[in-house]
Amino acid sequence: MRDFAASRVAQGHDVRWLQLYDGTELHTTICSDFTKQEILVKNHVQDPKKTAFGENANPSWEDFRMFAQKRCQLCLEEDIKTYLAQIGMDDQLPLIVVQKDAGRVNEDLEWIRLEILH
Repeated sequence: MRDFAASRVAQGHDVRWLQLYDGTELHTTICSDFTKQEILVKNHVQDPKKTAFGENANPSWEDFRMFAQKRCQLCLEEDIKTYLAQIGMDDQLPLIVVQKDAGRVNEDLEWIRLEILH
């Protein structure tokens, strides 16, 4: 995965590395190429219920967007586009929120470490 990320960064792509944890246990690593809108996923646990995409072995970009939206508080706003406009953001994947609150939205121990590689 790191080779995939490094080659994409070398091509000038916007690449982000997300790691989904439950407490201190790493469950899923996601390498996301925002330029090509592609992801590469590695699960670190066997139980699909504990992974970012469950039984889905080949998640799409849209699956990734939905995952990130579920893990951020912005998705709870009734009018997300108005809210984003008010804080000066467009309606792209709200990873800024993940950076600020580590995707802690549900009453669970899951959180996300986000690293921007570009």
